[in-house]
Amino acid sequence: MKLSYTALQTFQQCHFRYHLRYDRGLASRPRPAAQSSRALHGALHLFHQGLKNHQAAAVSQDRDSGTQ
Repeated sequence: MKLSYTALQTFQQCHFRYHLRYDRGLASRPRPAAQSSRALHGALHLFHQGLKNHQAAAVSQDRDSGTQ
């Protein structure tokens, strides 16, 4: 059995939380900062995808009209 500092700290703070996390393998809920980071990452990803799609459409339109 491999233990980390975090696992030992969790056990010290709450035996039941340790049981759920390390014995049962249930992930803990993300902290608010992590949720905000995920939301920001998702928004930036969608924005970037929109830029890529817009650029691809512009290049396609330029090719169709014969300009470069």
